[in-house]
Amino acid sequence: AVEETELLQKLYHLLEAKGFQTRMEGVELLQDLCKTSPQLISTNIVQIFDYFVLRISDSHKKVKQRALDVLAEITGVLKDAL
Repeated sequence: AVEETELLQKLYHLLEAKGFQTRMEGVELLQDLCKTSPQLISTNIVQIFDYFVLRISDSHKKVKQRALDVLAEITGVLKDAL
């Protein structure tokens, strides 16, 4: 449980970072976690999406596009876990 909390804190930190490369890392970490720990993501989906939704409207177009791609992918991955 401690590792999960630390992992979620890392995800939140990356998703709200100033640098676009760091925000991109956060989007990619979310994608990885959806594949490796879908239960963790589905359990914390509301809190995670509070941060993730900001990347869908990111000012940097690469981050925004990656977030949209990941959103499309993770909805399919998570549908069984939700």
